[in-house]
Amino acid sequence: MRGEPILAVSLVFPPNPTRVGRLHLSTGEPDYLMSSTFRYNVRAWAPEIEHQGNTVTIRQGGDEGRWGIPSGNVQNRWELEVSPLVPGLAAHAWT
Repeated sequence: MRGEPILAVSLVFPPNPTRVGRLHLSTGEPDYLMSSTFRYNVRAWAPEIEHQGNTVTIRQGGDEGRWGIPSGNVQNRWELEVSPLVPGLAAHAWT
């Protein structure tokens, strides 16, 4: 991503009434905006990454109104390391 510097990272993680998903945030290397690993086994939940202006948004895939309450052996884990040089981080996650 070249051009304007990234000033904010926004994360949208699903409501989690059954505690199936996990979001782990930590400080990463200053030379990289972000390092991430996404583990999921519901194809519709593949993370969507959007870069608009000076903000990067990562959102769980699928229709927010249809995430529902998962059942069975469901995996949804996000592991993110964000550069300490990014001044703004907004995480919209439910516990």
